[in-house]
Amino acid sequence: MGGTIISGTFGAGEGGNLTINADQSVQLSGFNPFVPLASTQLAVGAFSTGNAGTLTVNTSKVILQNGSNINSYTLGNGNAGSVVVNA
Repeated sequence: MGGTIISGTFGAGEGGNLTINADQSVQLSGFNPFVPLASTQLAVGAFSTGNAGTLTVNTSKVILQNGSNINSYTLGNGNAGSVVVNA
C-alpha cells in the first residue's frame, strides 16, 4: 500500500520543515491508485491558506520505484514549499 511522511498545514499557520538525513540511501516504493495520499511519499504540503515548509533529503542515493514520489504541493490558497535533494 505504501506509507507517507508529510509535514503540512491545514490552516493559516506555516507548515513545518521536513529533513531526511540518511548515510547510505533513501528508497521509496509503492503506490495505491485508490488512495493517493497512501502512496509512498515524502512531502510538504499546504491544505488551506498557510504555506508549506521545505523538504530536504540528504543522502548518497535516492531510489524511487513503483509510483513513489518526493514532492511539495498545495490544495488551497497557500504556497507549496521547496524540495531540495542532495544526493
